[in-house]
Amino acid sequence: MGTTARDRARQRPKNTERYTYIANFVDIVHMPLVIGLIVMGATAWNGPVFVTVLTIVIIVQVALLGCPCMAISGWLRKQHDPDYEPRWSVTVWLYQNYGPAAGIAVFVFFLLAALGVRALIV
Repeated sequence: MGTTARDRARQRPKNTERYTYIANFVDIVHMPLVIGLIVMGATAWNGPVFVTVLTIVIIVQVALLGCPCMAISGWLRKQHDPDYEPRWSVTVWLYQNYGPAAGIAVFVFFLLAALGVRALIV
């Protein structure tokens, strides 16, 4: 008995390349947002709105041990290539390899770096 169109469609590999394109888009949009948040916060956009946005971003990143945009990007890339190993957070890598003190040290470093940039520019 012959194969049906449905059987042939099941046998064909799915085109998952679109996941890679979406992941690239997330990465491309993500970086200017981060740079804009840092530059605007360090120069002109201070006050309660900036503090609220920054507080929410820090809480989410501490809760997830990394950036949610990078987690989404890694997940999308894994949909296309199951062997892809997402590396969405240096903090997670340090935490897994060296324990909680290393992850916390990275967080403290970036907090001090942000305060330093703010002190230099404002």
